[in-house]
Amino acid sequence: MAKKTKILLFVIVVGVLTAVISYFKSGEFNLFTLLQAGIIASVLNLLILLYEHYGWRMLLLKFAATSPNFRGTWEFEKPNVFSLTQLCKYDNLKGGNLTVQQSDSHILVNILWDGDEPSELRIKSPTAVNQDRCSFSGHFVEHPAESTHGFGAFITFSSRYPEKFVLRYRTDHGVTGEITAKNRKPWIANNIEQAKKDSIRLPTLNEKVLFAMRWN
Repeated sequence: MAKKTKILLFVIVVGVLTAVISYFKSGEFNLFTLLQAGIIASVLNLLILLYEHYGWRMLLLKFAATSPNFRGTWEFEKPNVFSLTQLCKYDNLKGGNLTVQQSDSHILVNILWDGDEPSELRIKSPTAVNQDRCSFSGHFVEHPAESTHGFGAFITFSSRYPEKFVLRYRTDHGVTGEITAKNRKPWIANNIEQAKKDSIRLPTLNEKVLFAMRWN
């Protein structure tokens, strides 16, 4: 059942309870909540949507958030990637950047390999957070062959070291990877050239504001 439908049903139930309680108290039914159920549900859905994309990373509300904030472009050095089917390591991988777009409940990660084609997630995946692990799954696309594989991944993080995390993943064709990300920048790089160029400079106030205003 869709979240919007659940909220509407919840408002209707509250409206029925309010009407029954008001009848026993005053002898009249208070039908305001029932009659305005659609409007009330729409307002609640809007507030939830705004929290999902903005509120969860605000200072006063982030302690109620489901997920830690990984948004931005991160650097990583030579990763540890191994093929279980071919029993070999991917020694040609030098490093690169990770871009993370995120809401409180979903995450989208793209890997920009240095000197190679990027790998990406085509679908924004739901996240599950348990202690210091954020897990998710989805479809992993390798370029330029456009080969698609399912994968499972989790991010290990520590609230003591917010500027670093470790991404571990395994695809359904036997490739496992471990990437240590650091040096976050407040923007989403479109390609490896842009990521490398911007990694050596400090963000401007305008860039920080624009990044804070991003939907994800």
